[in-house]
This record gives sequence, C-alpha cells and structure tokens, in this order.
Amino acid sequence: MTIKSMTGFARAMVQWQGAAWQCEIKSVNGRNLDLRCRVPEGYDLLEPFLRQEVPKIIRRGTITLNISVLSGKSDNVDINEALLHRFMELQRKLKSNFEDVSMRFEQVLAIPGIVQSKPPADIPDNAAMELWQALILPTIQQLDGARRNEGQALSKIMTGQIEAIAKFTEQAEARLVPQADVMRARLIDQAANLTKGVNIDDQRLTQELALLVIKADVREELDRLKAHIQAAKELLGGEGNGRKFDFLCQEFNREANTLCSKSADIELTRIGLELKNTIDQLREQVQNIE
Repeated sequence: MTIKSMTGFARAMVQWQGAAWQCEIKSVNGRNLDLRCRVPEGYDLLEPFLRQEVPKIIRRGTITLNISVLSGKSDNVDINEALLHRFMELQRKLKSNFEDVSMRFEQVLAIPGIVQSKPPADIPDNAAMELWQALILPTIQQLDGARRNEGQALSKIMTGQIEAIAKFTEQAEARLVPQADVMRARLIDQAANLTKGVNIDDQRLTQELALLVIKADVREELDRLKAHIQAAKELLGGEGNGRKFDFLCQEFNREANTLCSKSADIELTRIGLELKNTIDQLREQVQNIE
C-alpha cells in the first residue's frame, strides 16, 4: 500500500435517466472520516448508500460529496410561484421608493429557490447502485488517484526528513565521549572552586562524577531514536498509516526533548535542537497522510 494524502478534488459527469448528472468530491485533512453529502431532491436514498460504500475506499479526511443534475427533461423543472410572487411584491415596494431598482427576467430566475428541480416520479429501484457504478465510483477513484499522487510527493519529502533525523542521531552518538569529558571537566572545576584549601576524597569525587555521567547518558534515547527511524521507514514503504506516523512523531519528540535536557555539551544541544526542528517538520507532513 502506498501513502495517500488526505487532500484532493475530482469531478465527473454522466448521462443518466435522460439528464446530465455531475459528481464533485473535495477532500481535506481530518482526524477521522467525515462524509458530507448533498444529493438532488428526491434522491435521499443515495445518502445511506454512500455512507456505506465510501468508507470502503476512503479511510480518513473530511469529504464533501456533491451530486447534482445539470440539465434534463423540461418536466423536471418547476417554478416556485409563491416565492416568485413574494419577490415581485417586494420589488414593487422598493421601486416605489427607489426608481433605479429593477431586475431582468433572467436575474429573477437566478435567485435561489425560484427555479426548482422536481423530483422524478419514477425513480428506479436500483437507482443508487446504477449512479454509484456510472458516476460516483469513477469520481471517487479519480479522487483516490489524486490523493495517491500527492502521497508520492509527500513520501519523497518525508524520506528526506527521516534521513535527516537519522543523520542527527548519528551526530549525537558521536558526541557521547565529548559529553562525558565536558561533564568531568566541569565537575572537577566546580569542585576545585568550592573546596579551595580543603582536602577532598578523590574516590568520593570519582563516585559523584560517575553518577552524574550515568544520569546524563543519552545512549538509551539514541537507541530508541534508531528504533523509531526504522519503524518510520517501514511505515513509509508499507501501509503509510497516518495515525501510526503521528504516534511515531510523538515518540521522536519525546526522545529529542530528553536528549536536550540531559545535554551538558553545547554541540550536542545544537544537534538536539536541529533534531527537534526536523521532527516538527516531519509531523507537519504527517498531518496530511490518510
């Protein structure tokens, strides 16, 4: 399975039951699958069908699915006479006070609700399945293709970011010995300043130094970072699950924070901050993955 983005757009048209039908689907990021449907009047049976079938193809994202009839038989169109009369009466009142108020006939017809689509009298029993196969499924497949294409672009960006995290982890590992040396020198210097003219037990000083070095050891954090890097690479080349990636980013961030807090070496701190910045960039991309 390849990585899929949660953003995309698709549109398709088909002739069905003597009319031109159009399906538009827009997809944006979302924590779960949020399907918002709009169907022509009289075809409410489509919505439960869509809520059953769409999740089989799309797992996550806010999906706006709009099905409309663009043109068809003349007997499928009606005028809302009550609304038209109310509007014309309002226009006459306005015109008596404002001479310039006037509208052409086509402008009146363009007012929402004046022209209405009449629900067909004979909707086929299998209308939902026919429309699904002829129009909606091809549109969803087109959307899915667009999401896959964007997912490929995301995959390239994320591959570079994961490689950068691996590079910074290697650089941090190379600072393990310098980190210990810095801590030793700092402790000895501080002890010397605090105990001027006082004899101290070298063995006790060595023990305290060893305890501090152990507390500041970041080997475990680096080992876990390496394990997370391997898991990220496997996800990237496998199912590409956005939720799992998000969890990994949280783990990456936890280890980077601990590394920075334990650091007594300026260079190791710099590496830790670069690591955190790259992890934040990775997480931004992860928010787009299905």
